[in-house]
Amino acid sequence: MTETRGRRRAANPPEIPADGTLGEMFAARAAATPDAVAYLEYSRTLGKWFEHRWSDVLRRAGEAQALLRELGLGRGDRIGVMARAGTYWVILDLAAAGLGIVTVPLYYRDGGGNAAYAAARSRMQVLFLGDEMQWAAVAPARAEMPGVARIFSAAEIPDAAVETFLPAAERHAGAAYEVAEADPRATATVVFTSGTTGPPKGVMLSHANILGNAAAATRAVPIGPGDRLLSFLPLSHMFERTVGYYAPMLRGAAVAFARSVHTLRQDLRAAPPTAMTCPSNGTRRCMKRGCARVAATSQASPAAVRR
Repeated sequence: MTETRGRRRAANPPEIPADGTLGEMFAARAAATPDAVAYLEYSRTLGKWFEHRWSDVLRRAGEAQALLRELGLGRGDRIGVMARAGTYWVILDLAAAGLGIVTVPLYYRDGGGNAAYAAARSRMQVLFLGDEMQWAAVAPARAEMPGVARIFSAAEIPDAAVETFLPAAERHAGAAYEVAEADPRATATVVFTSGTTGPPKGVMLSHANILGNAAAATRAVPIGPGDRLLSFLPLSHMFERTVGYYAPMLRGAAVAFARSVHTLRQDLRAAPPTAMTCPSNGTRRCMKRGCARVAATSQASPAAVRR
């Protein structure tokens, strides 16, 4: 991880195929452009933006895989991720995808009751939280999650029921990333509907489903190594996860994770994008928050800025 001091453009990498699994796609990307910037993320502790290169992400995903194996997890098992969008979320998802473990994303501001409902119906075995906010929501419903054997958090939480992720993963420093799942038809994720018309339903999506959508998105709006996306939607949102996370990985674009919707204007200046994702029902809100200033703040030409 290195402090970012400006935009870097990578040479055009080899084409990454979209007909395999998510783990295969990630491993191919890291092998093709190990020194290219994959993600930019703001450290609230240090007050700086940092760059994460593909080699960094590969190393950390390998450590996370070793932890998942230590927990006894393997192909077909389920982990929950309830955290803000960022490299922690990405690394857990990629670690799981490579091993054939199914990721169950939970909205980072959801209530404990909904988390318990999703945990029970997805047969979740381990839950990864972001910080104290998620634990405050989940703790009252912990008894409703008998199948969840362990809970980890990115942030240290003074509660014996929650383990800290980083020390647990770093015990496996040097562990290589493994692609054990080679079947594109295998389930990659179980995503729960919002529940506005009844109880939430778990939707199973395969590796092929997701990569097919990601490839289609890049045909509709071409992106590549010279592009940077600014991601501000949660990765539990399948639109953002596909278009703002998997699609850039497929085509070699970088992603900057916005601190929040409320800091969009500042983040647009700090990490100028050439492209952004915004769902149709959020466009007006997005524009009010400052997305209309992309062209003015981007280092790319206005013609390269796409919404």
